[in-house]
Amino acid sequence: MKYDLVVIGGGPGGLAAAIEAKKNGIDNILVIERDKELGGILQQCIHNGFGLHEFKEELTGPEYAQRFIEKLLEMNIEYKLDTMVLDLTEDKKIHAINSKDGYMVIEAKAVILAMGCRERTRGAISIPGDRPSGVFTAGAAQRFINMEGYMVGKKVLILGSGDIGLIMARRLTLEGAEVQAVVELMPFSGGLTRNIVQCLDDYNIPLYLSHTVIDIVGKERVEKVVIAKVDENRKPIPGTEREYECDTLLLSVGLIPENDISRKTGLEIDRRTNGLIVNEMMETSASGIFACGNVVHVHDLVDFVSAEARKAGAAAAKYIKDEVKDGEYKEIINGKGITYTVPQKFRAENIDKALESMRILGIEGVNITIPYKEKFLNKIDFLSKEAEEIGAINVLKIEKNRFSGYNSDYYGFIRLLERGKIEIKDKKCVVLGTGGGAKAIIVALKDLGAKEIVVVSRSREGKIEKLKERFSYINVATYEDRIDGDAIVNCTPVGMYPNVENSPVSEEVVKRFESVVDIIYNPLQTKFLYFAEKNGIKNIDGLFMLIEQAIKAEEIWQEREFDKKLGEELYQKLALNFK
Repeated sequence: MKYDLVVIGGGPGGLAAAIEAKKNGIDNILVIERDKELGGILQQCIHNGFGLHEFKEELTGPEYAQRFIEKLLEMNIEYKLDTMVLDLTEDKKIHAINSKDGYMVIEAKAVILAMGCRERTRGAISIPGDRPSGVFTAGAAQRFINMEGYMVGKKVLILGSGDIGLIMARRLTLEGAEVQAVVELMPFSGGLTRNIVQCLDDYNIPLYLSHTVIDIVGKERVEKVVIAKVDENRKPIPGTEREYECDTLLLSVGLIPENDISRKTGLEIDRRTNGLIVNEMMETSASGIFACGNVVHVHDLVDFVSAEARKAGAAAAKYIKDEVKDGEYKEIINGKGITYTVPQKFRAENIDKALESMRILGIEGVNITIPYKEKFLNKIDFLSKEAEEIGAINVLKIEKNRFSGYNSDYYGFIRLLERGKIEIKDKKCVVLGTGGGAKAIIVALKDLGAKEIVVVSRSREGKIEKLKERFSYINVATYEDRIDGDAIVNCTPVGMYPNVENSPVSEEVVKRFESVVDIIYNPLQTKFLYFAEKNGIKNIDGLFMLIEQAIKAEEIWQEREFDKKLGEELYQKLALNFK
């Protein structure tokens, strides 16, 4: 058997990927699904809440799956059900078996992995106690009740506040079971807020945060479950034990990408996600083998799985048609507070049609960083006044195939000055640096009525010449010149963690100003700001600018205004993460 494209997995990811590949000119496609029907996990998710992003309406899981199944059938895409993939080689040979065709070796030009994920079990988290029946993963219980018609228990305790566990708390209650509590190890819930409200609060089901199960008691069947409060190290605190008489314990303790086949193939796995490492085209470490959905990383919403799968389907089509550009890979390094990114690496040569991809994927809003703040300018249908003047965008809004570009750094900086009560009107302002952040700040200072704006650069040539062409009203200086004025703003990375002992200018220079602003936020007090504080000079860090530019982006995307207090509330919380 030979196919252009084989998709392993007939769930939401696999279906969307196959359909997108077909739309992109690939006709000879096979979808392999190990279950007896297409749709994957969606078939047992009979609750609503699906499709709000994808279809702009609320659907149940089966309804969501059916939309894609009908499209698959309409496009005459071949599929095999009740078929188990046994092996996948790097040269894209798939060994599979079913009761109809027997043992098969399928050759493909490209493969998309869309096997989804599986639940962590009791063994994975090492719960002590007896080993009776009545301990289920929440997903298994969901399938028993919703698809097989079996009730799993009458008195239930749920460990873990993941979305499946929360949804099952409601489902069991509606079926007549007594859900005694949901217990969560962490000091916060792992599920969506809407599920906490709709599944627990609406049914008066208690949620115990910072608690865990420390014992299961029972011979044939679960008889009792013991929970206890945990300390900051997640260790049970003696004396806080609480017993629940129950016949069932459900576990909603996380999902793991289903990558047994991937490991056998030798594909690179990201230790942070247990999912596959992919590039900008959702291609794995093996050429022509792509991945999407929960096999890459666990998604909160199935709508996001479908969007990612379309990207993989379009990329696989390009690969088959030999349209992929080769180039040097750039690794994405995570910043503070960011656990991982997908993709983990990219080639800039294949991002030249990024806007077109966003349009195809149905993306409605994007944050943009360097080097694309300027590269996208000539492809935008509408530019806000500040973005046009700055010559750079960092917020993109997509609506009805219309691209609109904005610069929220501009607003974030203005709000930063307001918070610091720093007056700019009729003041001489000095800007250190010539990067993208400096451009937004120059325009903001001009609009606030600055009397003079001096931009300090290492040289009077190169970048500064282009800056002068765009902003004819600025004056230029170097670090060798005498630097003085009313307000000084650092737009350079000098002083940023880990080089915290550095300052862009000396203490003597800082002492010549009334106000000192640093757009760096890690650390909160840079050496530059320390000089100001030491000499009693008004100063402010860059964290509030970061927060306010993000709020502005959300306001643009959501077409609404947030309470002005939100920025300060977020600042107080986030500031705890920085020294």
